Amino acid sequence: MERRWSGVRKCFTIVTVVLAVVLFGRIGQIMSPTLYYISGSRTEGWNRVKNMLGILPIPFSDSETSQREDTDPASRKIAEEQLGRIREWQQDILLAKGQAEPDWAEGGETPDAGERETPETASGADATAAGGEPIAEGDSVEVASAMVHGTNNSDMEWRNGLIHHSEPLIRYDLTQFTVADNLLREFYTVDPTTAVTEAGITWENLNRYDLHVEPGSDLPQILIYHTHSQEGYIDSRPDHKEDTVVGAGEKLAELLRGYGYSVLHDTGEYDVIRRNDAYYYAADALEQILAENPSIEVVIDLHRDEMPEGKKLVTQIDGKDCAMFMFFNGLSYDSTSGPISYLKNPNLAENLAFSLKAQMRANEYYPGLTRKIYLRKSRYNMHYRGKTMLIELGAQTNTVEEAMNAVEPLSHIIALTLGGTDS
Repeated sequence: MERRWSGVRKCFTIVTVVLAVVLFGRIGQIMSPTLYYISGSRTEGWNRVKNMLGILPIPFSDSETSQREDTDPASRKIAEEQLGRIREWQQDILLAKGQAEPDWAEGGETPDAGERETPETASGADATAAGGEPIAEGDSVEVASAMVHGTNNSDMEWRNGLIHHSEPLIRYDLTQFTVADNLLREFYTVDPTTAVTEAGITWENLNRYDLHVEPGSDLPQILIYHTHSQEGYIDSRPDHKEDTVVGAGEKLAELLRGYGYSVLHDTGEYDVIRRNDAYYYAADALEQILAENPSIEVVIDLHRDEMPEGKKLVTQIDGKDCAMFMFFNGLSYDSTSGPISYLKNPNLAENLAFSLKAQMRANEYYPGLTRKIYLRKSRYNMHYRGKTMLIELGAQTNTVEEAMNAVEPLSHIIALTLGGTDS
């Protein structure tokens, strides 16, 4: 009998501990919206209360990152299929320029993990890719349902040793994108959490926006900030901001100033107290900065992505190893329940137009440097300005040098997109 009661007491103790842990977590949920309400973020605080009570059907937080599970077989299959295509495209361009094949293409071997591997992500956020016959002058080749044309001048211009292509290596035939499927296939990866049925991703809709920003203003025109300022790289030194996305942001700011733009770089840390609430903290700072600087037209949130260990988002541009990067958009749309009413974004279409034009410029001037634009369901604080960009610069498996190298063509791509330079 005593033995039986001893077992009952053990079970009771375990149940009590579990309930205590659950209750403690619930108290944290209760305190979180309360603190937000007291601090002034009343809307977000009230949304948290509603979500906790089950009034909201899905999580309302903008704190979702592009970090995905890395074991999704379907996404891995997509990435594997495109792994060869991007290499074929780069090889075709080199052959068209009369250069040798890339070193990783010798013998048709796939590089070892950890070397120049294009990404295999669980989300399907893969390298933008295209295959086909070598491009000759005056010829055209089909690239993922889009037509591109060879250019007569693919010379590269060095600006103080920076990676800078003065002419595009390919040109898109824009008439191909009047077919919506061609546009989606060429430029986008859609996360399963969202859908594009109501996003208006058509060439007619996105091509109507004037994204031009005239350089030369004395007032701030571009804001660079970091929702996740603590994101670093494989060889980042502890307590050295210059080795993180903040350091990459500072270099990007300097280079954009070189193109004539007035740039404000916010180095605030919004992911230190609680990473999952970083977008809330960043939103408060954004509202203040934009209120104090109404001249700002462009907002760039610079991140770095997360990849399975041993996989590197890296490619070579003009002999330099560069971290591949990705433009990212939130659609405020859930694939199950539809539009997310509490994440309204009146600037969504212009956000999409901005990333699309940047992706096109990247593909034309620096083929293979970017992954496809990634679309997910939340908003990511992209609603404050039409010309807002969220960029994933490499991943934790890249080196600081690879990330910094990639900032050079990234600055040129942004300047091209804003119309501040033709070369």
